[in-house]
Amino acid sequence: MKELVEIIAKALADHPDEVRVKSGEGAQVTVLELQVHPEDLGNVLVASGAKRVSESTSRATLGAAAVYRIGAGSLGGPIEAFDDGTALRLLFRHANFDNVSNAVVYDPAVARRDLPDSLYLTAKPAFFGSLRWPWVDPAGTPRVGILPAKQRFDSMPR
Repeated sequence: MKELVEIIAKALADHPDEVRVKSGEGAQVTVLELQVHPEDLGNVLVASGAKRVSESTSRATLGAAAVYRIGAGSLGGPIEAFDDGTALRLLFRHANFDNVSNAVVYDPAVARRDLPDSLYLTAKPAFFGSLRWPWVDPAGTPRVGILPAKQRFDSMPR
């Protein structure tokens, strides 16, 4: 299955040499992780030959399949009605995980590099018990821990 996903992804990607497929085993499933060049993020979800962009910010790219549509329909109107560029101008993308470089990419104009464990909780929830908090840490190893709900499900008798 891993090889099939890699063949299909490379056929759809504009940067096929940067396609990576990793395989991992879960309790009852096989997990495949697909890594591609940032410009290819939406390509694997679009029919071959279709116009694709990673970011759509104006009517000029509205017809293309896009990972992000910034400002589209932001004024409460139809998706075709983009704002005056305000959404893009005010968008704050300080820290994004980049699967190509396998690292968090920070805005070079911002000196701070710390991220809060939560944007709304002040402490680790009690139901996490001894499990890692936060359960997702793009800079950690592993990046994803175990959710309490998954732990309970996996421990259920079958």
